[in-house]
Amino acid sequence: MSDEDIQKEILEFLYNFWLSDPFSSVYLEKIIQNGLIKATEEELLRNAEYLASKGLIKEPRTVARFLTQITVYGVDSIENKRLSPDVDIRRKILQVLKDDFDEDPHKYVIKEDLISRTGSPRLKY
Repeated sequence: MSDEDIQKEILEFLYNFWLSDPFSSVYLEKIIQNGLIKATEEELLRNAEYLASKGLIKEPRTVARFLTQITVYGVDSIENKRLSPDVDIRRKILQVLKDDFDEDPHKYVIKEDLISRTGSPRLKY
């Protein structure tokens, strides 16, 4: 397995773990134990350290047997590559809120207005 494949699997694993529990860290060894990657611990740690140097994951703590967590930058990186409709909707919502704030910082935005301006009937809140 190439380093690029290992890095992709590490990010995917940490992203999926983050979706289920955004505040917890995970042991990288679980990737090997779950059979997701056919790599040695040494290869796994080397690639995890590379991802940490790029800011995509937190530095793996070797004292705790490679305990780490994905960073916000890592989450954004994964979501940008997937180009999911939810990411696009969030960007539109943030743009509408920014435009309104720039116009008048004390202005309220009602849900119906946000739906019509973003073109998203999927807003739940």
